[in-house]
Amino acid sequence: MILLPIWFISVVAYMGLIYLGLMFVFKAVIRRGVVEEEEMHKGAGVREEDVKRMFRVIMPYLNESLLQLRALFSGDPSTTLKVVTGP
Repeated sequence: MILLPIWFISVVAYMGLIYLGLMFVFKAVIRRGVVEEEEMHKGAGVREEDVKRMFRVIMPYLNESLLQLRALFSGDPSTTLKVVTGP
């Protein structure tokens, strides 16, 4: 395994910080009118179709986990506590 010197990692981190700062200045100050016009036409935001697709993927797993939790905590309270805490 090759170990990178700490100074190399610091240099890369500072270069990334400088890049982010320059991009902020460039987009916030220099191209202010152009960026606002581009954002108006871009239609930023989450679409309804994206949310529906996400829920279609997540819901079967969520339903299965809720059914398992319901089965785990149903029944006699003393038995439920023994199952949860172990033998």
